[in-house]
Amino acid sequence: MKSLLNIWLFLFCEILFGQTTQIGLSYTNSFPVYELNAAAPLRNPWTGGMNAVKVNQLDLNNDGSNDLLITDRTGNSILTFEKQGISQSWIFNPELKKSLPPIQDWVVVKDYNLDGKPDIFSSSVNGIRVYQNKGYINNTLDWELVTPLILSDYGQSNLNLFVSRVDIPGIEDIDNDGDLDILTFYILGTCVEYHRNMSIEQYGHADSLVYRLESDNWGVFTENATSNSIQLNDSCGRFADGERHAGSTLLPYDLDNDGDKDLILGDVSYSEALFLINEPQNGRDIIINTPATYPMAWNSVGIPVFPTLSAIQANNDSLPDLIIGANTDNQSRNSGRTLLMFRGEPGNFHFTGGETPFLSDEMLDFGRNSFPHLCDLDNDGDQDLLVGSGGRFIPSNQPGEEGNYLASIALFENTGNQNAPEFRLRQTDLASLSTLNAQHLAPACADLNGDGRKDMILGLADGRFRIYFQNNGPIPFQFNTTNAIELQSDAGELATPLLYDLNADGLYDIISGSRQGDFKVFYNQGSTSAPAFSGSPNITGFGNAETIEEGVSNNGFSSPGLISMNGNIQLISGSARGSFFLWPNPLNTQNLGIPDSLISFIDEGRNTSVSTADLNADGFPDFISGNGRGGLTAYLGGIPTSTTNIEQQVVKLFPNPAKSHFNIQLPYSINNNKLTILISSVTGTIVKALPWDGLPIHCENLAPGVYAVTLINSDGQTLFTQKLLKLNQ
Repeated sequence: MKSLLNIWLFLFCEILFGQTTQIGLSYTNSFPVYELNAAAPLRNPWTGGMNAVKVNQLDLNNDGSNDLLITDRTGNSILTFEKQGISQSWIFNPELKKSLPPIQDWVVVKDYNLDGKPDIFSSSVNGIRVYQNKGYINNTLDWELVTPLILSDYGQSNLNLFVSRVDIPGIEDIDNDGDLDILTFYILGTCVEYHRNMSIEQYGHADSLVYRLESDNWGVFTENATSNSIQLNDSCGRFADGERHAGSTLLPYDLDNDGDKDLILGDVSYSEALFLINEPQNGRDIIINTPATYPMAWNSVGIPVFPTLSAIQANNDSLPDLIIGANTDNQSRNSGRTLLMFRGEPGNFHFTGGETPFLSDEMLDFGRNSFPHLCDLDNDGDQDLLVGSGGRFIPSNQPGEEGNYLASIALFENTGNQNAPEFRLRQTDLASLSTLNAQHLAPACADLNGDGRKDMILGLADGRFRIYFQNNGPIPFQFNTTNAIELQSDAGELATPLLYDLNADGLYDIISGSRQGDFKVFYNQGSTSAPAFSGSPNITGFGNAETIEEGVSNNGFSSPGLISMNGNIQLISGSARGSFFLWPNPLNTQNLGIPDSLISFIDEGRNTSVSTADLNADGFPDFISGNGRGGLTAYLGGIPTSTTNIEQQVVKLFPNPAKSHFNIQLPYSINNNKLTILISSVTGTIVKALPWDGLPIHCENLAPGVYAVTLINSDGQTLFTQKLLKLNQ
């Protein structure tokens, strides 16, 4: 019986995980995009947008120059840029992510052991984990997890060196002894703790992370519990009534070149970054009033809310520059100037140069939750591009009041051809749809009234749809807003429609996704000249397909698209996880099959949407993807790459059998950002899917039985599949 079970498990894993994807996807920047009336294309249009970012710098590909590592809290996204060309411009290169270990929330890059190789400090369970840079293997960085959680001697015992997940600590050599110390707000906020690294004192070198709480009131100041005002010469009274201040970013930096570390401080709910000047007294760091002779320009440095702070060499001179982004995607600027640079200038005071946008003005960004749709709107034979969104953030004019998210539809005309698309922005607010004051607009188009022009249907936040007919005249892209049809349909929250003749009656039907993650179908019961749809879906749970994944999100955020492969029309969808789901069976109202979630394993952070078309006439569908950050990413379709199985290397899944948790040990050569664990039942159902960060995987909520555990990297490669026996606790 045991041998039969083993044979059955082998066959099960071969069937479930041995399938190869029908299409391979690779990121492309080859489709030029022009803003309104622009003579030159955007440098990095298909970056995917930015919301809540922090910038670091290190050489990711061993070419001798530093690249950019940008972390975005929206979906724990990672953006990497390479310095290229004579002009030394920054070019988006997602391939560089392969040189990164699993990271989340925030990253600070610092060489803690002084070996000339910058290491990574990152968020870990209200604390800090550290990866040591071991150098390059085939021009790819190799990392070792030195500690999953830094401890510090708080006086009586070693405890977790506390850093709130919403904060970013200051990691710098505060006492100028050669090793890296840490500044962080204490657990209830208001004052800064100084955790001194004792590596030099105890061992005579900097390669250890041995901390003790040197001061619970570094700088002898407090930050107000309910504002960002600073009280100098304060003994840091701890609030007994439970008041607290939550949310701060710290950047220790010698602003005035006097040999000690000053502090740049960002604060939740406030725009300005505070420049705090340190003037040590009797060997103790003391924050003082900024002298009148210091630059007034510092008082105007900031971002609309909760600044993140980074000092890097961002331009072509040798001086560090100050890069400021937002540390939250809530009530924060989410398009346009989301990342600012304040140039470093020669002299005694740094960062006095003028404010300029950095990177964010070179990419497409529509706010939050972008929804692309490819469609030949002008009937010239190539695909134009509509983009809806969940809204650009509009701050309130009244202090203390929350701002608003305002959605619109952007229109890009394809001025290239069927072999080489070129997109030019023609309208930022198609049909003045921003007047709807909507927080969600998802477009799709088809000729719904038989006049030869493509019409537009919009999915709304409350699950309804609205149809706009394109004017039948000589001027394209003009939609009639006076005879719009509002459908009292119920597709679920954040409706995302797709138009397709599902029942082959010559009329376009609606297939819609939603926040809930399933798909509903509304049949067109009108005529070729007058569409009509019922309020209730004709099919709920279309094809038994859904994008909800246990352990990832309670919502699925389904957004349907179609892909044509081998003569079959298949359903594809974005998801809350930030990847794509492709169902292998042709469109079938009853059963679309088990999703092939290995479709190049795209990872855009969260809330992806997708539209497909053969944009370069090579026979493979290409993809335009939206995501929660509000930007777009372009992918070329092609022959799928083969997967790589590393089971022959030193891979351990332990303990196995498991009761409450298990872990995976990989060889150091397998260091890939955004690894994902899939746990599947013997029926092929994915019961748990979650990003893997090197920490134990909890399985106490799984029923006892046999499961398949699969580890997948960001290229869609299955690194290994092993069976797991789950026991009762």
